[in-house]
Amino acid sequence: MRIDVIINAAAGSVRQYRSKALVRGVGEAFMGRGHRVGVTLEKGKSLGRAIRRSCDDPSVEVVVIGGGDGSVSRALEHVVPAGKSLGILPMGTMNYVARELGTPRDPVQAAAALADGRVSAIDLGEVNGRMFLIRACLGMLPEFIRGRDLVRRKGGEVLNAVAAGLLGVVRNYPLIDVALRWDGGARRLSTPFLMISNNVCVDTAPLRLRRRRLDEATLAVYLANGIDPASLATFGIQAMMGQWINNNELAWFTTRGIEVDAPGALELSIDGEVETMKPPLAFITRPLALKILCPTRAAT
Repeated sequence: MRIDVIINAAAGSVRQYRSKALVRGVGEAFMGRGHRVGVTLEKGKSLGRAIRRSCDDPSVEVVVIGGGDGSVSRALEHVVPAGKSLGILPMGTMNYVARELGTPRDPVQAAAALADGRVSAIDLGEVNGRMFLIRACLGMLPEFIRGRDLVRRKGGEVLNAVAAGLLGVVRNYPLIDVALRWDGGARRLSTPFLMISNNVCVDTAPLRLRRRRLDEATLAVYLANGIDPASLATFGIQAMMGQWINNNELAWFTTRGIEVDAPGALELSIDGEVETMKPPLAFITRPLALKILCPTRAAT
């Protein structure tokens, strides 16, 4: 196969590697298994341009993104319409999708696993035309991410970044007033947490996120029940411990589409990146919309 590997030079773990050694190692992993490959490190606007070039090239079959969930999510707008397959080298902070696929964390080992991999189809979510892989959140999570990323950009450790994110939530205590409409239901509420997940989450290890399936063709809507700080703290602890299905502070249901309306613009965390959108927000599921290169040797 012809594979283009585009690594986000600003991704969280890139600084752990020497650039030339990283490019060489990833390239050799693919070429050693008979693939034609090009590997580049890009950042800023050049990252988006490189992805667009690869997606516009009819000879390229697979576009591999080296970066975090946010970098991968941003590439969807180019990869999906072009009909390319997507591969992931996990080089971000959490790397949720790569973990769910069983991809090794080391980028060279990940490249070797993908080089022997297979292409499968998985679902995407979409909100107002913006595709996403994992989830879109309103309320406390955008505040959490702002605090977390400030520490990560300065080279701080993951646990310190998490603590900074939680402190930001406590200080600002975001509360959103929204109206929800979905097939068979409607509700108005004030809540510090609203999450629309691309498929249903399951309970798992702390600081992890895993879904029941990646091809279930559904959206899971999660709402924090309490609005007082004590309830929010309880919810946050349970969520950090990986409790979703059995979280006492959380209500949830499934649907294939939902509309979220509010009086003014809403901040969302979409696959770990904070964005602002004008409501109403129309969420839908896009079954089997993404062709993804999966490793045949799952990480342990």
